[in-house]
Amino acid sequence: MPDTCFALGETLQMQIQLNVYRLVVVYVVPVHGALDCSALQPRFVRWETGANHAGWRIGWRDTVDADNTSERRVEVYGYAMLPEAFLESDQHRLYWMNDIVQMTRAFFLEARCIDVRLSIP
Repeated sequence: MPDTCFALGETLQMQIQLNVYRLVVVYVVPVHGALDCSALQPRFVRWETGANHAGWRIGWRDTVDADNTSERRVEVYGYAMLPEAFLESDQHRLYWMNDIVQMTRAFFLEARCIDVRLSIP
């Protein structure tokens, strides 16, 4: 389900995908000029390390907008394996919802710290 988050004067497009065993969060960052996945990833290493410590696996890929092929983007995706009782446990759902909020907040803060724009001006 696509969604948009607002913070620190920026807009971050994200998607959350859920199946019975895995939770996936995808952040979409518009890029310009020479900025691409290989240039952006090292700038977010502190954020990625924190996400890994919290149990998320992080991946990076370059993409283009399907509607506007001249608009390049980097998709940063995090996925986590869920406990078997996830859909039946209010505690598990609350934990993962809070974890997504904290990971997204940290993404906003890290982008601001390294001066990476998350939305098109």
